Amino acid sequence: MAEYDVRAPITNMIGSVLAQAIDAKIVAKLGLACEATGIASNPNAPAVVVNAVISSGTTAKDRGNAMAEAVFKATAALRKVDNYNEAWLAVDPDQYADLVQSDRAVSVDYTSGNGGYDTGKVLKVGGAMVFETNHLSFATNIEGIKGIVFTKEAVGLVKLQDVTTEVNYDFNKFATLMSGRYAIGCGVLRPECCVAIASSVQS
Repeated sequence: MAEYDVRAPITNMIGSVLAQAIDAKIVAKLGLACEATGIASNPNAPAVVVNAVISSGTTAKDRGNAMAEAVFKATAALRKVDNYNEAWLAVDPDQYADLVQSDRAVSVDYTSGNGGYDTGKVLKVGGAMVFETNHLSFATNIEGIKGIVFTKEAVGLVKLQDVTTEVNYDFNKFATLMSGRYAIGCGVLRPECCVAIASSVQS
């Protein structure tokens, strides 16, 4: 405990690394869910909504507006298969920044209830709660992926072992070894609950 000022940030770092690994695993499964086939006679939402302007737009406002349009189409696709549950939108920091600068999502002069230029935040677009992830690239099956709209039923996560941390002294290195473990399983549950947003047509 005498080294708390050193161990505390290392412990936080262990938690952050575990969280990032879990995030990457979930995004990979969401990507697979977008193009998976559901149970027989169960309607599937369109796998991918394509809008090239998300990448080709010359200004952040154009790209943000294109992303907003795609989100509306994706949420509409979910509702067409009778999925009216709370939707979430996962985007990377670049797309998030474009959404904030969209003239359709937030107020440019002050912070409205949905966010603003001054805070650099946007809460919802098209009825979907927005959050950032650095792991969209893990959805490798979606070409030109820019976002994923989903509801919580799309992917299931099972905890096999809760977070466990250990602190052991290594006599060979005259140092304290800190380690963390977290065992989970993740898989596709309902493909009709997930729609990807991309800037290019899928091959």
